[in-house]
Amino acid sequence: MLSIAHPLKAVRDSVDQPPEFPDEPYYKGKQVPLSEIAGTLHVANILEGSVRKRDNRLRVTTQLIRASTGEYLWSETYDRELNDIFKVQDEITKAVVGALKVAIQAGANVGETGGTVNTGAYIAYLQGRELLQVGGDYETLRAAQDAFRHAVSLDPRFADAWGELGGLEDSFADMAGDMVAMRRAEADLDKAVELGPDRVIPRIHRAFTRSIRLWNWEGGREDLSRALALGPNDARVQTQYGHFLLVCGRVDDAREALRRASDLDPLYSSPLVWLGWGHLMKRDLRAARASFEKAQLLSPKCVRCQKGITEVDLQEGKFDDASRHAAQIQGDDQGREAYAAMAAHSLGRASDSQKILGELVAHHAADAAFQVGMVYAWRGEKDRAFEWLERAYRQRDGGLAGLKTEPTLVPIQDDPRFHSLVRRVGIPE
Repeated sequence: MLSIAHPLKAVRDSVDQPPEFPDEPYYKGKQVPLSEIAGTLHVANILEGSVRKRDNRLRVTTQLIRASTGEYLWSETYDRELNDIFKVQDEITKAVVGALKVAIQAGANVGETGGTVNTGAYIAYLQGRELLQVGGDYETLRAAQDAFRHAVSLDPRFADAWGELGGLEDSFADMAGDMVAMRRAEADLDKAVELGPDRVIPRIHRAFTRSIRLWNWEGGREDLSRALALGPNDARVQTQYGHFLLVCGRVDDAREALRRASDLDPLYSSPLVWLGWGHLMKRDLRAARASFEKAQLLSPKCVRCQKGITEVDLQEGKFDDASRHAAQIQGDDQGREAYAAMAAHSLGRASDSQKILGELVAHHAADAAFQVGMVYAWRGEKDRAFEWLERAYRQRDGGLAGLKTEPTLVPIQDDPRFHSLVRRVGIPE
């Protein structure tokens, strides 16, 4: 557990009662044991607070608690005039930071277990995580990568930061079709797991890279099993588990895991995105659209949300909408051109479809063979589709892990060549 953590603030208003705390703090509208809150948030210490107002006077009572033992590390009460509220806020912030530093010094093994004792490294790490939550466009991902790289430069033993960095390196390597960079990402993830063998973040990123990118399905399953044992109530672990099940074609189990992930963290967009693809696989198009749109509200720059909505348009036969939404896809030129070519074909604009497809091939033959195969499959040109999917196989295109999950490939899924390809990629049942 990290000793520097996002503080939990449980605020209660009262006028007549003394400034005392309930036996259990409030979390998301109900009283919950400290140990459960700490496990959900993956923190070592919890900041609990009480705010009371009488006339123009304000009393703020705070206490910092070690979740594992219930030990009070620090407490303070502030009595101020209401017009001093911003001054009180600054005083509390400085006091809590000072108290956290004491807590870190008392827990010197934090760095050894994958956290960090370096405040600057942790701040950079939080900045990277926030950028990832904002959305998945290219510029935002690069900024997040820079933040994680800065974090590991400040603390080379910060396992979670290495895990996030390796995960992003994986994404960029896949975008570029660069296997050398992919192996570099794998090496950084190996390092992350070595530094923090009992941390969930390195495990889930390496599980993704091993299985989805490198088709080392057994290695990915091992990492994922370890992550589930370490953090069964972690939304990111459940999301990765749900995605793995989805790729394997276990759609009902996947949707159950992804719903659980969303319940665990309602502000986390990724489970909603993959849940949308699960609904697509079940042809529940209304639920799919709702899931993608909700995810996009949480992460406005989410590229997978944009592609998912376009996919729903295609499946519903709303080809004008599909064309419009395809044009709005940002940060994924390959996806934008592939969906635009499919929409143009379905609108009867064969020459436009071929022109767009030609541009996709001209610019991205080395890193988007899977998307080219998608277009040919959607257009009903089976032989050409398999020609490009075989090319994707030779290029180790990460998109092939989605053979069972991509609705545009349905027209060719009854072909023996499709089943042969699934077996060679090694996708588990």
